[in-house]
Amino acid sequence: MQTTFQQERLVDESIRATFEAATLDDLGRSVLPLLEQSLETSASLLYRIDAEGRLVNIAGTQVLANYEYMGEHRGHDPMQKVMHGVNPWICHASRYPEFQEMKGSPVYEFSLCQGIDDYLFLRLSETAHDAPGMVGILLARPKGRDFGEGEEFLMAKTLSPLKSLTRRALRWEEFSRTRPYVETMLESAGPPKIALDFDGNLLWASEQAILAIGLDHGSRRSLPEILVQAARRFRRLYAKSLDPAPLMSNVQIRRRGQAFSIRADLRVIQTRTGTAFVVAELEVPGVSPRLKEAALNYRLSVAETEVLHWLARGLADREIGKKLFISHATVRSHVGQILAKMGVASRVQAALLANGLHPRFGELEEE
Repeated sequence: MQTTFQQERLVDESIRATFEAATLDDLGRSVLPLLEQSLETSASLLYRIDAEGRLVNIAGTQVLANYEYMGEHRGHDPMQKVMHGVNPWICHASRYPEFQEMKGSPVYEFSLCQGIDDYLFLRLSETAHDAPGMVGILLARPKGRDFGEGEEFLMAKTLSPLKSLTRRALRWEEFSRTRPYVETMLESAGPPKIALDFDGNLLWASEQAILAIGLDHGSRRSLPEILVQAARRFRRLYAKSLDPAPLMSNVQIRRRGQAFSIRADLRVIQTRTGTAFVVAELEVPGVSPRLKEAALNYRLSVAETEVLHWLARGLADREIGKKLFISHATVRSHVGQILAKMGVASRVQAALLANGLHPRFGELEEE
């Protein structure tokens, strides 16, 4: 038998494995075997109930036997009263009076043939028992080897990471089913776009967005933290909102090596199946080579270069302030510094210089 230390080590390994897993198949392949080892089980099963209410066995020793149980024995099992009535996150079978009732039924004979007497059941999704979307794990032992309180506690320790993995897996499955629709919608004409889930994980990005903010082809690490935090704020707001349409916000993204910040307008959208996620539309300024050259020649700061960009496009100070999320007074201060550094007397002359024109005559300056 496993020592307590060995059990705890295997449980810790299973928890680490949940952070590396992405799908329910991964859970069955890499996490379930560690749980089996930690408890020295005689039988196990990972299964789910799909959107149509059908049983889907994923992994474990009871994949075939569970079809027989669901078809012939489930309706006569007294423990189903517990599962549907209490709907526990963790069900330790022998702790319930219905378990003794079950021992006097034909269901018990079937269970013993499968090496199942005492068992622990872990519900990994928010849905009710056997309802569409439910995911569960059964870990069982043969007659004479009941689970102890310490082992029940160890499984309780795994419950939170197992539930997190299940949520990730189900979200990704739902997004994958609607991906063609989502990509068609997001790739339509318009600004560069990024799609994130409510945890700030990158789901999809247009090629223009990848180039605009230097995304490393799907790597979570390359996402600007300000976008990640904005998506998580939306999660809290969405949970309280009856209608996702009003959920909109914007942030400024500044990447190292870029002279300009990029405005991202965020909103929540839903697919036809009801899956919600965050879309960020990027407003990427067109930085002309002439403006870059002017900023370098006149030693303008990053902030001054941003102001000059919008000034050269004809925006008034207040409009520039709204674009850059700075006060009117700050814009005026930057404009004063720009005029002084460029040696011109007016905003119009600065705009002409920024566009490569002579500040007095509007003629192209010599290259």
